Amino acid sequence: VVAQRMELLSHFLRPDQTFLEIGPGDCTLSLEITKHVKKVYAADVSIQITSGLDLPENFELIISDGIHIPLPENSIDLVYSHQLMEHLHPEDAFAQLQSVCKVLAPGGMYVCITPNRLAGPHDTSAYFDNVATGWHLKEYTVFELYKLFRA
Repeated sequence: VVAQRMELLSHFLRPDQTFLEIGPGDCTLSLEITKHVKKVYAADVSIQITSGLDLPENFELIISDGIHIPLPENSIDLVYSHQLMEHLHPEDAFAQLQSVCKVLAPGGMYVCITPNRLAGPHDTSAYFDNVATGWHLKEYTVFELYKLFRA
């Protein structure tokens, strides 16, 4: 899984960059990215995700409320999230996106991977409904994401 994500992100990574992963899970990807960029932040709601890990000097776990990113404005070159946005209430997703925009440096990029509603649902509700009603609070269409990202 990390190899697939690295294949995608390798097109955007540079040694002088600062990288942020929102919702890093077990931090495996963030820790791999430390080998390729100047600084890596992993933003999560739990400090436990790095418990017992040997962390490199250019890695920092940022504890957040899951919406707001406690980093300086214009400080991040590349932000990444994978399978996260669909777990947020739509109002919180918009607030998180605003927070991402604040921390992005000029010319920075946000790579956001989330399931497409038209091909779903992609959570447990796929077994009993046509709309995500389980762990996914909202799955988006491409047009809905376009509107959200342009707002």
